[in-house]
Amino acid sequence: IHGSLGPTIIPPDLLQNKLASPRNLPPGGRPPQEELGYSLALAAEDASFMLTGFMGLRSLMQMPEAHASNNWVISGKMTETGSAMLANDTHMPHLEPSMWWMMHVKGGKIDAMGSTLAGAPYILLGHNRRLAWGATTSIADVQDLFIEKTDREHPGQYFYRGQWRPFTIRRETIRVRRRLLGGYKEKIIEIRQSIHGPIINDIFPLPESSPAVALRWVAWDFGRNPAVFQKLIESASKEEFLAQVAGMSDQELGLMGAAKSFSRLMQGKSVDDFVAAMGAMDLPSQNWVAADADGNIAYLPGGLVPIRNQGLGVMPVPGDSGEFDWTGFIPLLELPYAINPERGYLNSANNEVVDAEWYPYIFDLNYDSGWRAWRAEELIQELAPISLEDMKRIQNDIKVKRAEIEVPIILQAVENKRVTDPLVLRAAEQLRRWDLEAGLDSTATVIFFQYNVELRKNIIADEVSKEDFNKFFSGSHIDILTELLVQKGTSALFDDKRTPDVKEDRDDIVVRSLRDAMAWVEKKYGPDPSNYEWGKVHWIKWYHLLGVGPLKDLSVGPFPHVGAAHTVRCASPMGSGKAPFKAFNGATFRHLVDLGDVNHSLMVNDGSISGQWLSPHYKDLHMVWLKGDYLPSTLDPEEIKATARYHSVLMPP
Repeated sequence: IHGSLGPTIIPPDLLQNKLASPRNLPPGGRPPQEELGYSLALAAEDASFMLTGFMGLRSLMQMPEAHASNNWVISGKMTETGSAMLANDTHMPHLEPSMWWMMHVKGGKIDAMGSTLAGAPYILLGHNRRLAWGATTSIADVQDLFIEKTDREHPGQYFYRGQWRPFTIRRETIRVRRRLLGGYKEKIIEIRQSIHGPIINDIFPLPESSPAVALRWVAWDFGRNPAVFQKLIESASKEEFLAQVAGMSDQELGLMGAAKSFSRLMQGKSVDDFVAAMGAMDLPSQNWVAADADGNIAYLPGGLVPIRNQGLGVMPVPGDSGEFDWTGFIPLLELPYAINPERGYLNSANNEVVDAEWYPYIFDLNYDSGWRAWRAEELIQELAPISLEDMKRIQNDIKVKRAEIEVPIILQAVENKRVTDPLVLRAAEQLRRWDLEAGLDSTATVIFFQYNVELRKNIIADEVSKEDFNKFFSGSHIDILTELLVQKGTSALFDDKRTPDVKEDRDDIVVRSLRDAMAWVEKKYGPDPSNYEWGKVHWIKWYHLLGVGPLKDLSVGPFPHVGAAHTVRCASPMGSGKAPFKAFNGATFRHLVDLGDVNHSLMVNDGSISGQWLSPHYKDLHMVWLKGDYLPSTLDPEEIKATARYHSVLMPP
């Protein structure tokens, strides 16, 4: 990935703990065997089984590959009002009712508004009168696989630092409902735990010959004290764990870190309070941004990111020597961060957080492509000085930035190869006339995204078996590789091994992919371009868990939908099934704040928050969101009273 498509959130010139000189990381972060210092006991078959299980779970839960969110903060030097501004939109599956709950909490020292998850007492993403905060996924590497050394002469044990240790055995009782007989039956699952974590073989479909593989993950940690994790992982039950930590102080335990963090944010008055709140954050890392009423802005990926004693964290490692163990977590202000950069803005969209070559720790080596970040930064620079209306425009932008780079390459390839095939020429003409926006009446959008599907096949499929291609290379995650290869222009992968008498170059593969894409489009939708206008094939539907059959009306939609994968207004398609362009993942919460005028802040959920089908609020926000509109979000108590439609009072008995 570090051939980076798009910007880096904290580039070397903003990095506070920049190395004196760049270190030499191998392409993709995979070290050579001699640098690893060990040979892998985990076979390719085992990795294949793990991926198959993961993909099966994703398919079962109808979760597309895309992970996405946007946020940016702009200092007063770049805004019309002279006040700092914040934008945040979180990208998740569209569900009915919405997974987010908009809330205003007022009492004591707290007067904050934003969004939370149903039942949570804290504003997770929001603002008060002086501070606003938002988050996207940082994709920090917070998991490692450890291969434990076992043998038949030591059953129930694993080898660690020169001695054989017994696995801790934890028994979980799962109550399974009997469908026909009623009641429940109990199923007991035994899980082995090593000093590195639970042994995933016990619950994951790995071959019997596989070595014991332990998963180390920050989700097992209560805070920044590794000793608490060790007591947890060596306990066979919650009672045993509680007994082990009974003598530890609250500070040693580090409990309720996230709660303390959100409480600090809700009462915060400045970027300094934001930084202090991040110091308590014990959730997996997120790209947090903040802006305050004094015009300050900040970025800090708060949360737990491990310090590895050795290794890059990209390969399974041997667990017996202890050489690859985690030694703690990256200290707060050793994380890549920035406060009030000279350029006047900070922006994240799941893109590369930091250049690994210049950073003293391993944060991550694989990120989402940077198209959304690139386009958002482009608009911020273009529209400055920024108004709140400009913020709305940026958040709802539907330009396909990647097409701006790739379409000229496609058209040049068609010209270079002097193509006469009418199928290719029809596709090329639509791309030539395209305004590069994923609008409802666009036909080129369908052709372009199907072209990228075919490009994966034509570059990779001849190099691997059909089974391996479908398992490892058919998804959109591989587009980062194909995009980089096409931009580079030369690669041995362009030569199709299935045609030994012909040596294909990049332009051959690009033209073939365009032809295959147009053939697929016309076969599925017919030759009339009006049949594959983007709004007809790219639609959104909010699915209710029970919204099928006679209860189908519990779901809301479908509606034609603008945007696409990697547009700032992200609308990622499923990529499979009868409706492959159906939008499923996108902005589930949008939030805009001018810290100089918080009473005119804007928010909206992707759908309504009532789960009661007959409620007037079951469907009242879907169209507001779909049109790119927002709800006014005032903190003024008099305005709230004047505009409120309902007033509920909860009294103690």
